[in-house]
Amino acid sequence: TSHPAPRAMLAALASYAAVPKTKEIAPGVIMPTMSLGTCCGSDPSVDVAPWLSAGGVGIDTANDYQDQPAIAAALKASGTARNKIFLTTKVPAGVGVMSSTANLDCSLDPHRSLDVLRDNLKQLQMSHVDLVLLHGPCELQGATATVDPAKANAAQWQGMQWALAQGLTRSIGVSNYNVSHLTALLAAPTTTITPAVN
Repeated sequence: TSHPAPRAMLAALASYAAVPKTKEIAPGVIMPTMSLGTCCGSDPSVDVAPWLSAGGVGIDTANDYQDQPAIAAALKASGTARNKIFLTTKVPAGVGVMSSTANLDCSLDPHRSLDVLRDNLKQLQMSHVDLVLLHGPCELQGATATVDPAKANAAQWQGMQWALAQGLTRSIGVSNYNVSHLTALLAAPTTTITPAVN
């Protein structure tokens, strides 16, 4: 015999149905509210095609997920037009704390984030992405930080602003930032663009 669904599950389903399917995050940049996450052991060669076939448009990846070449291959195999997907990628920044490049990722050189984004685009075989994020604040480095984390965040954000101006991305944002990180970033003299998302 079947049992009626618990009220909480029905309420959750009803709530999800009410969630808008897209959100404008920057002028003319419409982001889907749900994307295929490709982190942590997923296999783009298996996941991407069914996602697109089911009507999914958002794909969320990152330099440190090490899956961008596989995503490029899956997108090419799918034959999906570039304007039919919303592609998000990230540069490590503070999340690179566990890699050998951590000190580079939280560099005071704004070219670091720009260079990583260019590498992402090469891996993805794309001329641009729809959204690029600083994956985490440099404060995540803790005691291993070799430079002032707030200054490094501002420098990496400056590179992101350059990427936006060069058309390498349609929007820029941050990830895993808290209020103090955002406040400091917005107060930096080089910050001229507010992050589209966190």
